[in-house]
Amino acid sequence: MKKLLLALAVLPAMAVNAQTVKKVVIEDYTGVKCGYCPDGAVKIEGIESANPENTIPIAIHTGSYTNASSPLRTAAGDAINTMVKPYGYPAGAVDRKMYPPAQDADWTGISMNRGAWPNAFNVRKALTAPVSISFTNMVRLNDTAYEADVNVKFTTAPTAGIPVKLQVYVIEDSIEAKNYGGGTQNDLRQTNYLSSIGSDPLTGWFHNRVLRKALGGNWGYSDAWPTSGPVVNTVYTKHIAFTTKKGAAPTGWNNKNMHVVAFVAMDGDAAQDQKEILNGEEISHFQFKHPTAVAEVKNVQMLNAYPNPATANDVIKLEYNTATSATVTLKVYNTVGQLVAAPYTSEEVAGLHTIQFQPSAHGVAAGTYFLHLSNGMETQVSKLTIQ
Repeated sequence: MKKLLLALAVLPAMAVNAQTVKKVVIEDYTGVKCGYCPDGAVKIEGIESANPENTIPIAIHTGSYTNASSPLRTAAGDAINTMVKPYGYPAGAVDRKMYPPAQDADWTGISMNRGAWPNAFNVRKALTAPVSISFTNMVRLNDTAYEADVNVKFTTAPTAGIPVKLQVYVIEDSIEAKNYGGGTQNDLRQTNYLSSIGSDPLTGWFHNRVLRKALGGNWGYSDAWPTSGPVVNTVYTKHIAFTTKKGAAPTGWNNKNMHVVAFVAMDGDAAQDQKEILNGEEISHFQFKHPTAVAEVKNVQMLNAYPNPATANDVIKLEYNTATSATVTLKVYNTVGQLVAAPYTSEEVAGLHTIQFQPSAHGVAAGTYFLHLSNGMETQVSKLTIQ
């Protein structure tokens, strides 16, 4: 997006009572031979569309409906499946939080029926996150090798006596649901039992948000902070390095469709509700830069805001960098300088982050607007057109 730097203002010091926005990780345990699994994907898309600021969906192909040698299957996904013990597919976990059965007949534990996902999500998104996560120093070494730093800052101490770990996932969108040949493991056609969704198998279907690699092993890095546990308001930085699989789908990955998700989770006893995901962050894969590139240094910087132009019902994804840990705000003004929406305020650790919002959900109709992104020390302004 072409940026119009219309203003660069110094603002008052940030509010001391700002809270970190909760980004809820929804895991969809799915498979290509599961006829009801497309409905799970549709339900998660509905949750994300209504709550783009708070949703990080991940599709984990595992269980009896996924061939053991499927290229969409991972060791970490199988470990999670064994831990949560889905009683059917699609099943899902919302922040891997255990919900007592007394609240809903479907809430039998960490894994729950897709009908219970919206209520569980609403419980989680209302929380204040105890930790902020960001990315810095994102470097593309060659066509398949990447490095970055993941930064973590706790604003509230985690539960004493339960280990917490940082995990980083590489996920992929837009894997076509077709038979790629070379064996049954490469038949990714999606079985479908619901005529309201489409044919069986589905045509024009794509597997999205697919877990491709868990960089921290099954349960995350054990060395992201001291073994004694993280200290509030201390920034911890974990260097990560990974390679993608070059080649044609489905074994090879399309780098243009990759994303990186980092989250902090408890790593205790699942039966005692000690696998909870505390918060997450996601960034598009194309933000990795060649190491010789020269970046313009700003206190706060909008790196991308797209689509633009957009419709009022589109989800606008805005990726930004804040040079210092601060309260970050996004406000929308019209052409006469009136504030029409304030879709985001969050206390964040320094680094690269993503904001998503739907204009219509904040009363923003067709017209020309200006996005004001501030970290309390600087404001950057960009033009947004809503058609």
